[in-house]
Amino acid sequence: MMFFVNINEDLTAYLPASSSMRQGLDIMENEDYFPAAEVNCTFRLMFSDLTDEQATSLEDELEHTDGISAVAYDDTERYNKDGYTLFVITTVTTDESEGQALMKDLVSKYKAEGYTLRSYFTVNGDDSMSLVSTLIPEAVAIVLVVLLILCHAFMEPVLMLITLGVAVLINMGTNLIFLTISSMTFAIGAVMQLILSIDYSIMLMTRYNQERKTMEGRMSKEKAMENTVAKSLGSISSSAFTTIVGLLVLLLMSFTIGMDMGLVFAKGVLFSLICVFTVMPSLIIWSDKALEKSSKKYIMQKIRERRARRKGTLPPPDCSGTDTGEDTATAPQDAPEATASITEDSAKDPVPSAEYGAKEATV
Repeated sequence: MMFFVNINEDLTAYLPASSSMRQGLDIMENEDYFPAAEVNCTFRLMFSDLTDEQATSLEDELEHTDGISAVAYDDTERYNKDGYTLFVITTVTTDESEGQALMKDLVSKYKAEGYTLRSYFTVNGDDSMSLVSTLIPEAVAIVLVVLLILCHAFMEPVLMLITLGVAVLINMGTNLIFLTISSMTFAIGAVMQLILSIDYSIMLMTRYNQERKTMEGRMSKEKAMENTVAKSLGSISSSAFTTIVGLLVLLLMSFTIGMDMGLVFAKGVLFSLICVFTVMPSLIIWSDKALEKSSKKYIMQKIRERRARRKGTLPPPDCSGTDTGEDTATAPQDAPEATASITEDSAKDPVPSAEYGAKEATV
């Protein structure tokens, strides 16, 4: 559904009617002496560590390149600062694909000649799809690195991002219920939804780990998840609805892009909440073994055991309350005496007593 959402690139459409800017734009659009004109494609090339002679030579070369109508550059700090040199290039075409092809050819050419440069392309406004393709991977990478450092198991961030990824896709698709959404809302909606609702998945995962640790061996993973959902539903829902109400306050803005963003973001947080209590519990139960084997404690224990085997020594004791080496060494010495005592008691009294049971357990 997301491919059928109508995206509005004209942010001036959200200006209130009482705005002087809106009134001025209406005059410019309606009067005959402001004829409509197509906008040629524009892109930017920023070079690093150019000398003055190189910058002048490149400017002259770009001006005489086929397909370029103008090159904006001067040697002031506006275009030449901190080791960077910027060229703003206007093409002779209004076709986006032709402009991008020209930019790519120039980038490839100058990189082959040994220049260090970056490029940015615009046409008739902001390229929201390009912004989305840049922002989302960067945001996911940052969140993933932070979660890998802080989580107890390396599998946990994967489950969290899958859950929120489902919620983001649902939110982007259901934007079809609106007539249009702004390009700015479309560009940052997924990132905002991710950072506003990542804590819900963290809270659920933390509570599940606590339930499994507290009741280890005494309940199934399904029962542990039931307790997790029951105990965390109130706190997570309260946090989510507080965020939703805060986002809906944007509807009161006179600049109506606030209404556009508020509705989309609030809807996204709601879908994240639903997915955290539906998709994520299923993923956790399904990958319970993977969570256990990818835990940092488990992996470190396996590494210590492997090093011990290589050295030919016993693995170091587990920190989970097992007997120390001293207790293990003394246990065999106590065993014969305890066994003899039990045998003697058994001859006197064939019926096992509480003391007998305690001694047997000790042995």
